[in-house]
Amino acid sequence: MPSIDNLLQEPCLESAEERDDGLRRAVAVQQSLARPALEGRGLDGVAEAISAAVGGGILVLGPTRRLIARHDPTGALTDEVAAELGRELAARGDSRPCLLAHPELPAGAYARPVSSTPGARAQAWIVIATADGRVDESVRLGVKQAEAIVGLELMRGGGIAGETERRLTAGLLGDAIAGRIDGEDLGRRLAAFGIEGEVAVLIFTVAGAAAERGLQEAFVAMELAAAVSTQGIAERELLCAIVEVGERGPIELAGEVRGRLVDVVGGGQAGEILAAVGQARPVAELAHTFQEACWALEAIERKGGGSGADAAGGGEVVVGSWRDLGVESLLLAVADENVLGSYCDRLLGPVLAGESIYAAELLRSLELFILHNGQWERAARELHCHRHTLRYRIRKVEELTGRDLAKATDRIEFWLALRARELFRHAR
Repeated sequence: MPSIDNLLQEPCLESAEERDDGLRRAVAVQQSLARPALEGRGLDGVAEAISAAVGGGILVLGPTRRLIARHDPTGALTDEVAAELGRELAARGDSRPCLLAHPELPAGAYARPVSSTPGARAQAWIVIATADGRVDESVRLGVKQAEAIVGLELMRGGGIAGETERRLTAGLLGDAIAGRIDGEDLGRRLAAFGIEGEVAVLIFTVAGAAAERGLQEAFVAMELAAAVSTQGIAERELLCAIVEVGERGPIELAGEVRGRLVDVVGGGQAGEILAAVGQARPVAELAHTFQEACWALEAIERKGGGSGADAAGGGEVVVGSWRDLGVESLLLAVADENVLGSYCDRLLGPVLAGESIYAAELLRSLELFILHNGQWERAARELHCHRHTLRYRIRKVEELTGRDLAKATDRIEFWLALRARELFRHAR
């Protein structure tokens, strides 16, 4: 029975016949692995080729041990198994090949790092689990050859965050912040990113692949588990991150991460980057902390980025948080589906009872009218309509609800109802 040390040593072919046979196998394997990369099939295609070459299932885990590619004919390497293997790799704290144990994999799995230089931090991990549990020389040879192909594919796809990873992460973040995943399932899926404790949501007024890579690199350098993606939020593209904060304060963390992001982005855009963060909460309340971050960003933008947490050196404030919220804090404290739903129905129900597109138009007009303190010209300009059109819409709201927007109390109640509706939608 071979020892673990023997299993992990590099392939050693001794006789001339064995060397010739090994060389032929190596060339054939290299060609099979290179073909999907040359054909532009991406990391998923490369993973499929590796799986065929070694006769087993394969996972490719990113630098924080999150799943970025998989091909598994056996079906044993589920999201949960991948997350637990990633946690075991993270607990080892080094970048050496190893055997990983898991109750769903009786024979374990063989993991090999993908690094630019020996001893460097792993850019990714290749994890193999063969159907019969063998980790012989041919398997280790195939994985060793795959290391270079996977590394090149990651570089071509954008370094740490290739296109495959970006697509998977964007889908997860979109579902998570919209509240489309229940707490238990969300916890399992975030575990693939190494995220297990309380999380905060960070939002930045910048977007795109380069900014995503810069933010991911910042989290890796700070040894923080995070999921990063550009998301469509409030009709614009913003950079969003779910991060396990650990012992760090979310506001201080947001400021430090923003500073690193500014260094990466550079140029004239850097000074325009604002950040916002919600309080750290359990994963089940992620949509809640996301809403908090959105409102915090809106709050500092309304005030010209000049209020909120103090910026270093006393300059313009660029990080918003729950401390910048007004009446929204009261709604966040309630966050009860029945209470919020009843309040929204009482005030906005008559408007929402109409045709959905027209109702949305009325509510958006109402929101901006209140937001601009009843200034018709400013509100109409932001709505891209004539002020007479806006006046008609506001009169329609008043007719439907029996309220008078000339009264401060009615404007306050409408504002609370509009904000409560956002939270109610997440609660549902």
